[in-house]
Amino acid sequence: MKAIIFNEAKKMPHFCTAYDSGLLLPVAGRTVIEDIVILLKQCGIKEIFLYGKNNYSYSSSDLFEYKKLGVRVCDTFDKKIFDKDSTMIITGKGICRFNFDGVIDCHRENRAGITCVQNKNSETGVIENTGIYIFEPNFLYLIDECGESITLSDLIARKKMSESGKRIQIFEVFDSWIRIDNIEDYIKINLKSVNENNVGSKGRFIDKDIFVGENSMIAGTVKLTPPVMIGSNCLIGSDCEISGSVIGNDTIVESSASIKNSVILKNVSMGKHVNINNSVISDNVKLEDCFKAEKCSVGQRSICRSASAVLSGVDVSSDTVIEQGCVVEKSIDSCRDDMLEFDEDGLKFEFCRKQTVPETMAKLGCSLGTFYGFTSCVVIGYDADNTSLTAAYALVSGLMYSGINVKLLADTTLPVMRWICRQGLADGGVYVSAGIQEKLYILNSHGNDISSHERKRFEEIYEKNKFTSVPNGYIGQIEEMKNPEEFYTAYISEIFPEAYRSLSLDMRPVKDDIKDIVCAVMISKMYPEAPVFVPLNSFLAVSKILNSNKNLIRCGLNKGDIMAEMEKFIKIPGVYQQYLMMYDDFAFELALSHYKAINGLSEIRQIRIPNVRKRKLFIECNKNRESEIYDRLCDDEFIRKNFEIGDTLLHYDGKGYVRVLKDNVRHGFNIDVESFNEEYAEDLTTKINNIILSYNEKNV
Repeated sequence: MKAIIFNEAKKMPHFCTAYDSGLLLPVAGRTVIEDIVILLKQCGIKEIFLYGKNNYSYSSSDLFEYKKLGVRVCDTFDKKIFDKDSTMIITGKGICRFNFDGVIDCHRENRAGITCVQNKNSETGVIENTGIYIFEPNFLYLIDECGESITLSDLIARKKMSESGKRIQIFEVFDSWIRIDNIEDYIKINLKSVNENNVGSKGRFIDKDIFVGENSMIAGTVKLTPPVMIGSNCLIGSDCEISGSVIGNDTIVESSASIKNSVILKNVSMGKHVNINNSVISDNVKLEDCFKAEKCSVGQRSICRSASAVLSGVDVSSDTVIEQGCVVEKSIDSCRDDMLEFDEDGLKFEFCRKQTVPETMAKLGCSLGTFYGFTSCVVIGYDADNTSLTAAYALVSGLMYSGINVKLLADTTLPVMRWICRQGLADGGVYVSAGIQEKLYILNSHGNDISSHERKRFEEIYEKNKFTSVPNGYIGQIEEMKNPEEFYTAYISEIFPEAYRSLSLDMRPVKDDIKDIVCAVMISKMYPEAPVFVPLNSFLAVSKILNSNKNLIRCGLNKGDIMAEMEKFIKIPGVYQQYLMMYDDFAFELALSHYKAINGLSEIRQIRIPNVRKRKLFIECNKNRESEIYDRLCDDEFIRKNFEIGDTLLHYDGKGYVRVLKDNVRHGFNIDVESFNEEYAEDLTTKINNIILSYNEKNV
């Protein structure tokens, strides 16, 4: 039997942000993945693979830790490796305190297709899925179907309903598994591990349930109330009180501090008279004199000045500075001014307002260099604005420092950049625009905007500084490109060869939703067999105009995702033509001229655009709990039956659609409704509203 440790792309709480989806999070001195590997090897499983969904990015230090444990990291999931025997799958959502032999025996004795391990809490009677499974080879395809919002347990539940003939076995354990994705349970499992003498640090127990790591110094007047674990190389000052707590390696606690029922991770500096109660303090945090924390978490690299305090229920994000005497009453999502903000088109930046400094652009360049890969060739283009020029050169410095060869293209347009990448002249591109909005458009090797999955990979690199290692002294090369616009114009003129006959058209700017409709109609007429791609916000109107044409493909709203879908069919006549029309205004004008020369425009002018009613709702939620509530929505039986579950929730039935998506800026949910009548989806939106309100009331 082989094993897969599977990184489901779940958002971790603030105190876990320094770690790879929690797998390298320490529990009583031993990482989660180390704990898993020990249990696997105890039952004879030696071939262990780590698979991260959606091109999960790992730093070189993380990879070293996995290699040290004998774990093979897989960029892609290859079912051929696992097609001859059963496979154990562990998602790493919690810490196990039971032997896997019993699960394996249960699976084999019952000849199950899938065995799921569930934990029952003997006090509350609550049964939880542990994220531990054994799969037969013919069920492994489920791994490819899960994602950020659709977990393995979701898919198994669906499979249980749809294929009842295939036996799904439940193996139940009692009080032998604890989650690690919230503060209370994380503290609980740390203390439980100390109680059971199950610690991973070097050192010794100086008393019952009191462990002290090697090279640590504790003043004689310190009061320790078990269970307590103090890591290696720590210094605990005089008159401190530590009870029911775990303190990580390389931590300094000055005199008269009080730490109760808390977890302090590594390399924390704590001043005098600090008071920590029922809280988690992450790595590399500095807590100055008289700081107080109560039932909260403080993210890595944060600084809390003298006499400041964090109140109950608050999460303080990484890199936050709490000034002297400040009392934090609400969760801080981020205090960094270099956070990424994507919209449906590109990456926003505000350079001229000095909200994005040159150093941030250089860091973006280093992140892009890692994203594209060492020695890749990247084209950087910018418009005529001086702000774009300044931002572009700051970006180039980071790219070249990362070993990227740069082609620089001044005063150009985004469609030209797309064409350069598609022609194979570059491995990707970045277009800097300071027009109506200051934006960066990040392009892949096809010239498409990066998709949602590619964005996540890029954000992972940027947020965690996972930059590529470059040989000493190696700097990328730079060269300027001259006048590619002429070649691009000639290229698309060949695609729409009859346009020259009707170039007298005086085109005015066309709204995107109108353009989508016109493009769909023209492509369906010129290329009857071609698939027609329609963004979600235009699909109702297009499907009615074209009488539900069988070739219509409903897409999302993110341009990168639409382009990625089109790329699968790009060689079919008509698809690339539609691609150009949708994403280049000049190509759209040429296409209209071409169409007029062949068919005339009377049919286009006679299009009657149906009256689609649009409604937007916003529902606020408590204390940055969007992800928790979204999981609750996905688990609801009503939602499962009526919605497509993915990065957003979507209900579509031909009469209209309802889309639910998280709003991490305003902390809540946006609900978009489009239909042909006002009453449509009233019951759907009411149900969603009730679920969210009910969750809010329970967690006030």
